[in-house]
Amino acid sequence: MRVQPETAADHDAVRAVHRAAFGAEGEKVATLADRLRASGAVSLVAEVDGSVVGHVVVGRNLLDAPPQLVDVGVLSPLGVLPGFQRQGIGTALVAAAREAAAGQG
Repeated sequence: MRVQPETAADHDAVRAVHRAAFGAEGEKVATLADRLRASGAVSLVAEVDGSVVGHVVVGRNLLDAPPQLVDVGVLSPLGVLPGFQRQGIGTALVAAAREAAAGQG
């Protein structure tokens, strides 16, 4: 398994991952991933044998923590194809996403 930044060539596969992983809500999650990607969020894919089997996004948001707003990273969505779940792919995506987000400050 390899985790790497998502490319334009991965977009259709990423949508398929979220559709499969989230069932009835899959289309909504896939659309969310599209919108976050377009906003400049960190977007990573996991590949097995050259095929995308997982995806994660880390976007920036503001948390209202009185007395101030705090800039935070939000890790969502995270999806792994059902046939590849429980094999450590989600864990690897989260670790890589945290590292990539930390590198962006």
